[in-house]
Amino acid sequence: MNTKTISPIETAHFRFALIAPVIQGLFPDISAAAYYRRVTQDPISRPDGSSFHYHPKTLEKWVHQYKNGGRDALKPGERSDKGTTRV
Repeated sequence: MNTKTISPIETAHFRFALIAPVIQGLFPDISAAAYYRRVTQDPISRPDGSSFHYHPKTLEKWVHQYKNGGRDALKPGERSDKGTTRV
């Protein structure tokens, strides 16, 4: 298990790199959905070195977030229960 933590900005850059072809209209596939399926067929290496198998709907959600809020919307959110006990 990798213990390297990545900043929210690095996460936003990683997410944008995956969805940039859709945002710019440069994907080689017949549709955006086909691009999402092709890109997520195999696990994707994250900036911290781990790999994860994303669902195509996740990339679709990131595109929607980007269109509504820009790159700042691609930063991971903070937990709503952060700092409270969970017992």
